[in-house]
Amino acid sequence: MTDNFIDIASFTPISLEHPDSWIGHTPFAAYIVEKIKPKVLVELGTHSGNSYFSFCQAIYEKKINTKCYAVDSWKGDDHSDVYDEKILDNVVKINDQYYKNFSKLLRMNFDDAVHKFDDNTIDLLHIDGLHTYEAVKHDFETWLPKMTHKGVILFHDTNVKKGNFGVWKLWNEIKKEYPNNIEFSHSNGLGVVFLSKSIKKNIDFSWLELSSEEKNKIINYFAKLGDYQIARYKIKEFEKLSEDVDNNSIDKRAKDIIRLNLLAAKRDSHINLLDEKLTQRDAHINLLNEKLTQRDAHINLLDEKLTQQDVYVQSIEIKNLRFENNLLTNKLSQYDSIVFFYIIKKLSLLKIKLSRTFLGSFYRNIKSFFSFHKIPNKEKDDIKISTLRDHVYGKKLFIVFPIITWSFRWQRPQQLISRFRNRGYTIIYIAMTLSPIKRLFKSKNDSLQPLRISVLDKGIFKVWLNSFNPLNIYTDQINSFNFKNLSLQLNAVIDEISPNNIYYLVHFPSWTPLVYDLKDNFGGKVIFDCMDNHSGFSNTTKTALNEESDLIKKSDLVVVSSDVLEKKCNGLNKNIIHIKNGCEFNHFNQSKKNGSLSFLSNAPIIGYYGAISDWFDSDLVFNAAKKYSDWNFVLIGDTYGASIERLKELDNVYFFGEIPYRELPGYFAYFDVCLIPFKIIPLTLATNPVKFYEYLSDGKSVVSTNLPELKIYEKDCYLAKDKNDFIKKIREAYDERKDSMLIERRLKIAKDNSWDSRANEFLNNEIFD
Repeated sequence: MTDNFIDIASFTPISLEHPDSWIGHTPFAAYIVEKIKPKVLVELGTHSGNSYFSFCQAIYEKKINTKCYAVDSWKGDDHSDVYDEKILDNVVKINDQYYKNFSKLLRMNFDDAVHKFDDNTIDLLHIDGLHTYEAVKHDFETWLPKMTHKGVILFHDTNVKKGNFGVWKLWNEIKKEYPNNIEFSHSNGLGVVFLSKSIKKNIDFSWLELSSEEKNKIINYFAKLGDYQIARYKIKEFEKLSEDVDNNSIDKRAKDIIRLNLLAAKRDSHINLLDEKLTQRDAHINLLNEKLTQRDAHINLLDEKLTQQDVYVQSIEIKNLRFENNLLTNKLSQYDSIVFFYIIKKLSLLKIKLSRTFLGSFYRNIKSFFSFHKIPNKEKDDIKISTLRDHVYGKKLFIVFPIITWSFRWQRPQQLISRFRNRGYTIIYIAMTLSPIKRLFKSKNDSLQPLRISVLDKGIFKVWLNSFNPLNIYTDQINSFNFKNLSLQLNAVIDEISPNNIYYLVHFPSWTPLVYDLKDNFGGKVIFDCMDNHSGFSNTTKTALNEESDLIKKSDLVVVSSDVLEKKCNGLNKNIIHIKNGCEFNHFNQSKKNGSLSFLSNAPIIGYYGAISDWFDSDLVFNAAKKYSDWNFVLIGDTYGASIERLKELDNVYFFGEIPYRELPGYFAYFDVCLIPFKIIPLTLATNPVKFYEYLSDGKSVVSTNLPELKIYEKDCYLAKDKNDFIKKIREAYDERKDSMLIERRLKIAKDNSWDSRANEFLNNEIFD
């Protein structure tokens, strides 16, 4: 419990009037006002003002900037009986005396008053009018649009089930829809509902998530405080009765009997009051003990932080030492570049020799295997599904069924998804690694137990699913027990997070069975981003190709990245849009050399980055490197699946492996000419190369094989018809690398083909209306 719980015990209402049915909740009224600090508070049904003036008194004492409105006809109803103007006169008197600067009394019915408030403006609403089920439901539904998203609504008489009282019935419905709630059973019952699905986001009501036992302690605590206020009220009433007896002409003996009875009742109340004070004091002692425990825990936490600070200081010292070491290394390279160049060359040759042995082959096979079968370790950024719900509830959601892992080479999927996030969508990115659990889930709750959710970026979350058996999404079909587990788990996730609109963005067709299972259960739109000719990949199965055909036909929108892919999809789907690849212009424009290739700067550098796989024409590069033996050829990217043995024999060819996207410009800056040496095969005929636009972002000269997607830019790049022409075009590109007019045109093309413009084209489709 916090200090606020302890402080509230001292709250003493100034005004306690008949009837006493709300008096037991006056301490909670003060607590809730102080805690949420509402900008606008409205009460429907004020009567004598016990509840309303408790709110106002707390606002006044705590100096909270709140506008308060009491709405009532002050004529009574079937549940409060009809009463005269004296009630209203007393309410007006109290309001004018203490609270008129921020409180306004509205004498009218509730339906007339609702028009005086704009939508999304009320933070705290108390409903205490006519208590039939129909009446209170009408009040709730009528005033709900006026509430802010983090608003709180109080319902009185939730524990009254006599006659035609029906608040209890509505309360049972409401607390199912709004899980953050609490109910006090004393003083006719008070239900409190927090409209926000995330109580931690706005105010500290974490005790709502406590166990039933702990929550009951809170309920009992406020009940005891309420009993104390009721006892105060009864003593006050006894004193009034005693005065009335003295003022009336009654037989002396009768007066004495009445006076003695009142005195006895008053003493009984005093005894009860003392008992309550003792109970409160015991509770206060317990609270103080809890605070001491919390303080001890805080001291331990500070000790841990001091330890962490020591570690941090040590890390800073290590960084400083590394910085000094780097300075020394740079000086060494400056003073002895010949020796440094010799060492690099020797290391490169050693790596090449090792890669040709069985060790190199073994390493590549092992790396390939684990890229598909590894089970992820626990990450520091794991979150609970309740946190994911806070980000998704009631919002637009993309669920991405990917073709690559998020951390793989930064390209079309990550670029577009990041921009969808920037335009107000929340993203769930399904992990490519499916962890086998070797059992079937029994229920949705059971499926959520092993589920992992991690944060990739702001508004982008990765969900790690659990299959039954090991499953490679590239080569295996999702069926049988694997489908049952994955389907149940994904359905449970969406049930929990309750998005408003769902868009299923599919990058690879093997996900199709899961996608349409979700659409059948939750609705939404399916989008297939057809960015590659999957039949051109050596590991794509016939089953995956059949699923792709089915996916194209059934999708609500098919997005293609090239003319060849558009022709492939035409006739299968009417809603097809052509969105080519693009670039992040500012990331590559005016790139700065990072020092990594300085040892090669004594000669022209012909560069390539990207996948070096079976579509990469190694023979073409080999012939060019052999022709220009005095020039350096730098190849950046993973070489899995490529035949590069001959290239490794050349002294002027350097392999640098995969380089993170954020570091690429530092290497790219050294390139005098950029290459796209793709074989002309079905896969590349449908390829709109991302790297083409990225190369142009810095005005670089680009030499490519004769790819169909680049023919419209043949005046701005160098398209080679064969191997001899490729060699010739490299020389032309190098000679014209500094041509200002060419550079200007290249930069314009890159700017016109930004990922931002691509994302806008994507989201402008009618399915996003």
